[in-house]
Amino acid sequence: MRQKFLFFLLFPILLSAKSFSLDTIRVHFRLEPDGSMRVEEMRSYYFNGRFSWADYKLDLSQIGQLIGFELREADQIYRPASNKKPGSYKLQADQNRLYVKWYYKANRERRRFTLTYQISDAVKVYPDVAEWYYQVVGSANKKTVGRVEVLVELPSSAAPADAKLRAWLHAPLHGKIEVGENSVAAVIDHLPARKFFEIRLITDPSVFNQTAFYSQDEQKSAILTQEKEWAEAANQERQKLSLRKQIDQQMQFPFILLGLSGLVIFLLLYPRYGRRHQTTEPGPDYFFLKDDLHPVFVNVLFNNKQISGLTFSTALIALAQQGFIRIEEIQPLKPSWFSRPSTRMNLERRFWQEHKAELTDFEDALLIFLFDEVAAGEDYIDLKTMRRKAHKISTWMRTWTKQIKAHLKNFKIYDRQSIRAMLLLMAFGGLLLLGGILTTVYFTAAGVWIIGGGVVTIALGAGLLRYTPGQVAYLTQWNLFKKQVRNQVFRQAAIDPLQFWNKWFVYAIALGVSKKHFAMLDIHLAGSGWNHFFPWYLGASQAHNSPADFASHISTALNAVSSAAGFSGGASAGGGGGAGGAAGGAG
Repeated sequence: MRQKFLFFLLFPILLSAKSFSLDTIRVHFRLEPDGSMRVEEMRSYYFNGRFSWADYKLDLSQIGQLIGFELREADQIYRPASNKKPGSYKLQADQNRLYVKWYYKANRERRRFTLTYQISDAVKVYPDVAEWYYQVVGSANKKTVGRVEVLVELPSSAAPADAKLRAWLHAPLHGKIEVGENSVAAVIDHLPARKFFEIRLITDPSVFNQTAFYSQDEQKSAILTQEKEWAEAANQERQKLSLRKQIDQQMQFPFILLGLSGLVIFLLLYPRYGRRHQTTEPGPDYFFLKDDLHPVFVNVLFNNKQISGLTFSTALIALAQQGFIRIEEIQPLKPSWFSRPSTRMNLERRFWQEHKAELTDFEDALLIFLFDEVAAGEDYIDLKTMRRKAHKISTWMRTWTKQIKAHLKNFKIYDRQSIRAMLLLMAFGGLLLLGGILTTVYFTAAGVWIIGGGVVTIALGAGLLRYTPGQVAYLTQWNLFKKQVRNQVFRQAAIDPLQFWNKWFVYAIALGVSKKHFAMLDIHLAGSGWNHFFPWYLGASQAHNSPADFASHISTALNAVSSAAGFSGGASAGGGGGAGGAAGGAG
C-alpha cells in the first residue's frame, strides 16, 4: 500500500522529468587566405520534455576575435534580444570567450539549429608551415554526442606543386579522418561526454599569403615530431586493443566453463549436503502439536531464531493462558463515534507469587519488568504508559532477547555438514568473483563470465543450507498444524473445542495464524461464546461477543503492545592543445 501511495505521489514528478540528447554536430570550416575561418555549425537536439533555451560556448583565448554571428533554424533567423522570447538570442563575446544563449519552445521533438560566424586569426603562419589546430568539441562538453561530422576547406591558391596538406585527428581511437587535395574530413560516432574532438592540419604557408607571420621561428619539424610521437602512442594503444579483442575471443569459452564450475560443484554437493532430510508426516487426522517446547521457542525456531513482535505477543498470550495476566478492553468515559476502547493488561499478583516457580526465567523477567519497573509496582499497565516508556522497553528487550536465545543455544537449526559445504562453495564463489574482477580489469573483458559465475556460485551456496532432522520434524508438524487451523479442518473432527483452544491458541499465535482465520470460528463456537474459550480476555462490551470481534481486538491490542516494545511489524592518443573547444547545454 505504501509503495502504491509513493508511486501516485511521485507520478507527477516522473511526468515532469525531462532530458535532452545531442544527436549530431555537423561543422563546415572554410579557411580564408587572411587566416580567418568561416564556420557553419549545425547542432541537432532531441528534447524529451519541455525546453525553452540552449547555449553554446567557445574558447577564443588561442585564436582571434568574433567578426560576425548568425543563428537560424531552417528558414527562421533568430534575432538578438534580451526578452527571452522564442526566436531570440543573447550574445556575449570578448577576446577570451564566445557565449550565446537562444530561446525557443520545444516539447518531445527534434530541433536543428545552425550557427554561422567568422573568427579572425584562426591560422598560425610560420616561415616554413601554416598550422590550423582547432578543437571542434571540447572536453567541457557534458553530453555524449551521437555523431560528429567535420569538413575543413582550404583556400585555393598558387601553392607550390610539392606543397602537401597533412592532417591529424585527436579524439577517441574509433574516429576517422580523410585528407583530400584541398580539404580534410573527419567523423566519429558516439563521442563520449568530456572527450574532445580536434583536428590539426599543416600546409605550405603560401596558402595563406594574406596572413602575417605568427612567429619567425620555424615550427614544421617540431609539429611533425610531436604528431609522430602521438601517432605511435595511438598505434600502440590500437595494438593493445586488437590484442585484447583476440584474447577476449580466445578466452571466452574457457572462461564460460570456469564460470560454470560453481554450478557443477553445487550439483555434486547438493544430493549429499543440500537435500532436505526426510521425515514422516503426520496423517490428516493429526490435530495436535508436541508440547515439549514453550510457545515462545516454537515462534523463535519457526522463524530461524529471529525475535520479533510476534515473539513478544506470544509470551503475553502464554502468560494470559496460564492465568498470570488478563487483557482487558476499557470503554472510554465519554463514548463517541470516533472513540475506541483502550487496552490494559492486569496482573494477577497473588497468583504470580504462588506459582512463580512454574514460570521460565524470561517469563518471570517480563512480568517483573512490565509491572514492577514500567508500571512502577501497579497491578495494571496500559498502552499509553508503554508508549511513553518505549525507549526503556526497547533497551530492555535486548537483554530479554539474549535470555530467550540462551535456552536455544544448543538447539541446532541447520545441519553442520551443510553449513560447512555452504561456506566452502561460497568461498569458491568469492575466489571466482575476485579472480574475475582482476582478470577483467587487467587482462581481458571475457573475465565477466567468471564474475557472473562467482555471483551465481555464492547464491547457490545458500541453497546447500538445510535444516537438521529435528528441525525438519518440528517444521513439518508446525506447518501442518498452521494449515489445519487456517482451513478449520478440526470442525469435522470429534475434538472438544474448549480443550483445543485452551491449549493450542497460543501456538496458533506463535506460528503467525492471522486474525481473519480466528474470525472464521463463529460457526464452530456457536452457542458457547468466545469468552468461554478465552476467559483471560475481557471485552469492553457485551456486544463484542463474536470471534470476529475478538480476533480484531486481540490483534489490535497485541500489535500495539509489540509496537510499544520497539518491534515493527581513430585518432591519435595525444592532443588536447587545439584552440576552440565548443560545449553547450539546454534547459
